[in-house]
Amino acid sequence: MPTWPEPPRLRSTLIASKLPVQHWPNHVGEPTLADAILDCLLHNVHWQPLKAAPMRKTQNPALDPS
Repeated sequence: MPTWPEPPRLRSTLIASKLPVQHWPNHVGEPTLADAILDCLLHNVHWQPLKAAPMRKTQNPALDPS
């Protein structure tokens, strides 16, 4: 394990998921592995939540239960 800080990352990582981040550890299964993955991914995160309606509902109003 290095004792010096990591160099800044030169590239971005984009992850798109329908599953909220709070539920990711339940799907990974191994708590230690889930913590390690989330620590790496969420260290310098910039959130961009999407709040648009699903395209299926806008293209087919019969699918909208309201």
